[in-house]
Amino acid sequence: MVQGIAKSIVSEKCLHEVIILCPDAPLTYKEWIIHLCSLLGRSKPFIHLPFVVVKLATAMMGPIMNLGKKRLFMFKVDTVDRMSEHRSYTNAKAKKLLDYHPKYSLREAITQTVEYNVQKGYIHRYNYSPVMTCLVVLLAILLLLYFWGK
Repeated sequence: MVQGIAKSIVSEKCLHEVIILCPDAPLTYKEWIIHLCSLLGRSKPFIHLPFVVVKLATAMMGPIMNLGKKRLFMFKVDTVDRMSEHRSYTNAKAKKLLDYHPKYSLREAITQTVEYNVQKGYIHRYNYSPVMTCLVVLLAILLLLYFWGK
């Protein structure tokens, strides 16, 4: 993308134009999630929940999952809303005006980004899911309360 930015700065054809620099092929959110799971050593999701259920769970678990975090992203209802939108972009204008060709596919870019962030210690590979851990703890508490009340 750096080459595309540099070309757009010096190109007369691009004055007053909006140029989108993106990979050739988009990925769905499902493809993103499966790829990220494989990169981070997690199993891919095995069920698909309706967005209404996910939004409710996110609203309930968000405050717990975001405890101590300075920047919130994943456990927010509006993030779930964005994931339900189908969005893809085209770099056709950049190819035409700038002879732009992406150096990496989106999958390759995600892989390099994850590897960089793992090496720097910004993210970690875990063999368990924090969400599943919270659900198991919640279920254990509910079962304890149920049997304790008998």
